[in-house]
Amino acid sequence: MTLCGEMEAEVELKVSAETFHDVFSCRPHHVSNMSPAKVQNADLNEGDWGKPGTVISWSYVLDGVPKIGKDVVEAIDDVKLSTTFKVIGGDITTEFKEFKFTVQATPKGEGSCLAHWTVEYEKLNENVPDPRAMLELFIDISKDIEEHHLTQKPNSTGMNDRSASHSLLLLTGQYHTRCCCCCMNELICINVFKLSINLRGVC
Repeated sequence: MTLCGEMEAEVELKVSAETFHDVFSCRPHHVSNMSPAKVQNADLNEGDWGKPGTVISWSYVLDGVPKIGKDVVEAIDDVKLSTTFKVIGGDITTEFKEFKFTVQATPKGEGSCLAHWTVEYEKLNENVPDPRAMLELFIDISKDIEEHHLTQKPNSTGMNDRSASHSLLLLTGQYHTRCCCCCMNELICINVFKLSINLRGVC
């Protein structure tokens, strides 16, 4: 079994790409206000908000279990609207030697965007499962951020967008696993978001 891999997921949101990008690039400490059930704290350990090299400690819940994490902001691209975090401490490091995740917002129509998450990882051993749960958590947090902004944004009727429409814009997608060493493909429709996994044989 290969220890290295890459996973991707994306979801369409009724939030502008610039707004969504700003949350993770400059205001990650606001995520706990937008998704309190999943993220309890994001504390600044080193550096300044909105700058590469900043170290952040997180308290979050994964599959109902409280977790802690420590990340460094590795890169912020205000042109491509992407932010990359590298995990340097916390519960993830008990299972993964390397763990990096990137979130990118792509404009999609007026006031909407496509939030794309990419996770690159190297497991400590072959008994560690693929970090699909983490990727699903990122998607859930993204939807909570959408929900938060919809409740704050009034429309022409004087109602907020969430009150006017109770449906989230999600991609009907697929879970796609590709293994380069055995040339096998597994395709499972999950009808929530688009998720793909690429397992690399060489780290």
